[in-house]
Amino acid sequence: VPLSGAPARFHRCNFASLDAHHDPVAHEAGRQLAENGHVDGRPGLLLHGPVGNGKTSIGVAAIHLRAEVTNGRESLRFWEASAGLQEIRASFSGDGNDARPVSYAELAENEFIVIDDLGSQHLTDWSKSQFYLLINELYKRDRRVVITTNLTVPQMAESEALRALDS
Repeated sequence: VPLSGAPARFHRCNFASLDAHHDPVAHEAGRQLAENGHVDGRPGLLLHGPVGNGKTSIGVAAIHLRAEVTNGRESLRFWEASAGLQEIRASFSGDGNDARPVSYAELAENEFIVIDDLGSQHLTDWSKSQFYLLINELYKRDRRVVITTNLTVPQMAESEALRALDS
């Protein structure tokens, strides 16, 4: 898992070490996505709630279980949204027209990805459109995606980035 990009403090997270009673629905959904590649027929999972309720831990546990289920045959990635957005922004030249598609290309190649803390950064129109493009690309490629966010339900309803999940 260290190569997946998950923070060191979460490297030991797995479904056996998590308290399933804390949020049994999220726990089971994360396990189901990792084991079967879908939750109720959908290739993605949105985990939302306040800081500290275990969203990131479930995402990392899903990476561990997916690696086990696929015997390491799938590329897995943990991608922290704020740092990832800075990486995308840095891939543009000063005029914003000369993009190096490294970030999107690399992310879209992963069969299973956890996008952590979507919405923790200031969501400008530009950042919303970048997240939408990323999520839409993952959707078009039928990738398995776990998204964690602290956004409230009304904030999520307004988020262009999250609208791609309803496609």
